[in-house]
Amino acid sequence: MIKLFIDTSTGLLGLGLKVDGEVKGKLSLSVRKNTAEQILPLINKMLEEQELKFAQIDEMYLTPGPGSYTGERIGLTIAKTFAVLKPEVKLYLITSLKALSLKDRTVPVATLLDARNNAYFAGFFKDGTRLADEKRMEAIEVSKFVADNPTAKVIVSDGQYEQLKNQLRGFEVEIANIVDLMLENEAEFDKVENPLTMKPVYLRGQNA
Repeated sequence: MIKLFIDTSTGLLGLGLKVDGEVKGKLSLSVRKNTAEQILPLINKMLEEQELKFAQIDEMYLTPGPGSYTGERIGLTIAKTFAVLKPEVKLYLITSLKALSLKDRTVPVATLLDARNNAYFAGFFKDGTRLADEKRMEAIEVSKFVADNPTAKVIVSDGQYEQLKNQLRGFEVEIANIVDLMLENEAEFDKVENPLTMKPVYLRGQNA
């Protein structure tokens, strides 16, 4: 069983590869605005290192966002195109915010991604379960959640920590690599019944 994992929404181009349950490759790479140009060559390189071809992929696991709207569309377009060429492929989705929340299942967590202008795409979770709808919010709303939940942690992507760290002073912040979390938590993904209906998770006010 060959499984490909793709995240293009959280500040880095993230890829992972599992073969028969074993992790055979992963990367988290800053490609700036060249994700569209680099993603397929990087996927093919990862597969070739295991003497595999793209057509052999059995399952794909993706994040549809929220985050970089352009990045989200790149990953979903690859999955949709492949599903047309290989209808038997199975596709699975998890939001980037839920994936990040799996870094710590023991306490309430606020997962944050940059939404620009000192705002965030935010999700609140406990043990992978949403405590509130994912949405775009201002810093004061995140502060209120943390104040109301004294044991809460704030979790951010390692691809965005540097740009957010000055805004997050005063919070207990944990940094997470989303590809690692995706590889470790297949059961948390939702199966896609119709690949052609997949859309990026677009939160109100999103302009990342």
